[in-house]
Amino acid sequence: MSTLLCRVKRRLPVAVVNLYGTFDEASAVSGVLSLRERLAEQPMALVVDASHLNVVAPALPALLDLADDAARWPGARIAMCGAPPAVRSLLASAADPAPTPAGIDLFDRIEDAVAVALKAPLPARQSARLAPDRYAPEQARRLVSHACEEWGVPRLSRLASVIVSELVTNGVVHARTPLEVTVRLSGADLYLAVRDGDPRLLANPGGGVDEDSGYGRGLLIVDTMSDGWGCAPTGEGKVVWAHLAVPD
Repeated sequence: MSTLLCRVKRRLPVAVVNLYGTFDEASAVSGVLSLRERLAEQPMALVVDASHLNVVAPALPALLDLADDAARWPGARIAMCGAPPAVRSLLASAADPAPTPAGIDLFDRIEDAVAVALKAPLPARQSARLAPDRYAPEQARRLVSHACEEWGVPRLSRLASVIVSELVTNGVVHARTPLEVTVRLSGADLYLAVRDGDPRLLANPGGGVDEDSGYGRGLLIVDTMSDGWGCAPTGEGKVVWAHLAVPD
């Protein structure tokens, strides 16, 4: 059985992890979940020390898919540092004809990857931990409204408040675990995220609503009002997120 170990060296604003062992079809699921756990904290970039990592070709799509997902949310690049020549060659062949493989940047040293990531402006960020009770949606709305006013994007306040209220309500009703709400302003996008401890992922309702339970109505609102949303698994649950483009 393949062995893959993940050690966290740094979390925010740039996450740094060490991966040891073999990333193959047997270990890809646990390995990707470990990396998604770091991405759930919404770093600017995820830097992987791959100097002691062997990547087997059939498992490569899992890494490339993760890089694509990370670029979409939380808007983070993935960098690999010190990868052995065989891993570099594998990534390079997957990237052809693109200049870099699906958002995975290659560096010789961790310090260089972190320095590049930190050249980008640090996103404004506010978070709150909420109990899964009837007060949570209002607390989330206040958090988002205050952040939008403070960051000079008041035109997004009302819309963002409605969206985060739906995301939190979904967590209260269905996840029933403590919630962590995070709002970030990164470049021209406002990101809203609600993290819970329920591993069941949310599916796009696709225009349908369960009339008995009301399930799907909140997600339809999020889908209609946001510029994009999604649901990402973590090692201990999931994150449901949405983003809004800042108006010119």
